[in-house]
Amino acid sequence: MKPGYMHYDASHDLITDNLLDFSHLSFVHEKSLGGTTQIAETRAHVDLLSNGVRLTRRVHGSVPAPYHVSIGAPRGPVDRWWIYDYLIPGVLLLDSGVRPAGTTGDVEGMLHFHSCQAITPSGPKTTHYFFMQAHSFKLDDADITEHLYQSVVGAFGEDRRMIEAQQAIIDSNLPAPMLGLPMDAALAQYRRLYGRILQSEASA
Repeated sequence: MKPGYMHYDASHDLITDNLLDFSHLSFVHEKSLGGTTQIAETRAHVDLLSNGVRLTRRVHGSVPAPYHVSIGAPRGPVDRWWIYDYLIPGVLLLDSGVRPAGTTGDVEGMLHFHSCQAITPSGPKTTHYFFMQAHSFKLDDADITEHLYQSVVGAFGEDRRMIEAQQAIIDSNLPAPMLGLPMDAALAQYRRLYGRILQSEASA
């Protein structure tokens, strides 16, 4: 694994919104972490936890992400998965990977990843973003670790440009309520839980 850090000129709430909906991988990360519209077309299963939410998204018979291919994944068809907890006040624990379609367990050609990402405000509309990406294959190959790190940094840069643009648009308009969409189930559950905890702390 290799740790990293970024600073955002955007509210931590917007980064949380982004992390709670991985359907954006199909569009924001089309040429990096995504590679297929099937991610956005597959509904995530959401479980409410006592201190956050758990999201599970599995895509079957798809294609690997461009960065998967660059580190040795089969070119397809493949099965992909993302299982992660997003915990209050802003910690993401992710299990993800890709394996040849129709297989299970640890099989040849499988790439398995773990990631921890943590956000914390540095101001009203600025945020610290800490992250690390780990892999459980080719453990003696430092080039894989570095290539994976650079791929993730590049993709997070795509996120940052999009989120900072959102912040700029929000700031340039009169205040207005956010509108929830059906795919915002995880976001809505997380925000309700987060709001209850903040209210409980404020009244303690």
